[in-house]
Amino acid sequence: MCEFVSWISFQGDVYVLQDSDLDTKEGEKLLHPSVISDIDGHGAIQSYYPELEGKGTHEECPDFSYPRYFPKKIYNLLKTGRLSRIAAVSGHLNNLASQILTPAAYRRWWKAASEYDDDGKAIQFNRILRRATNRKIGWRGAYPKDTSKKIKVGSMVTITRPSSPEERAVSPTWISDMDRYDGQTMRVGFVRHDGCVSIGSWDFHPSWVTKIKDRA
Repeated sequence: MCEFVSWISFQGDVYVLQDSDLDTKEGEKLLHPSVISDIDGHGAIQSYYPELEGKGTHEECPDFSYPRYFPKKIYNLLKTGRLSRIAAVSGHLNNLASQILTPAAYRRWWKAASEYDDDGKAIQFNRILRRATNRKIGWRGAYPKDTSKKIKVGSMVTITRPSSPEERAVSPTWISDMDRYDGQTMRVGFVRHDGCVSIGSWDFHPSWVTKIKDRA
């Protein structure tokens, strides 16, 4: 199963299913009971954009704690409420609201939305979301600047476990499973938009990468 938010990156563009797409003829088909369970996934995106079949890079992220986990396009869609309905019908709106809204705003939304169906929950969420002060700091202003290390595909890097609690805090939650990579030097296979590097089947936060050496 794919996670919300899912998107496909292809030729410098980001393709994602938006709430407004559900009001089109092709989008309405994705709300059919037989396929709605995948409305937040890559299959739904490919159904809406059939030209992407077999193309692009499939990406996803359910962690809304840091805006740069998402491409700028998706960051703007999230904070302006243009993915809220899809989050609601796929069962992910509570996760989105709890991470984007301040605790006080989240409680107001939960209280107001408890009597509504999925569409109503999304509407109530967007009403609260419109006030920037209701959003956590990272989701209030412009897209955060990229402060990550500039790492290229093919670079040789050494993986070093961060020593400070602050650096460990911004590393993936499953980071303890990756201790065995501490001190190893490996070649980067892919660099994500948020600066994380993919080596084999693992993604490493930039704080884990040291001794960068570009391939000649």
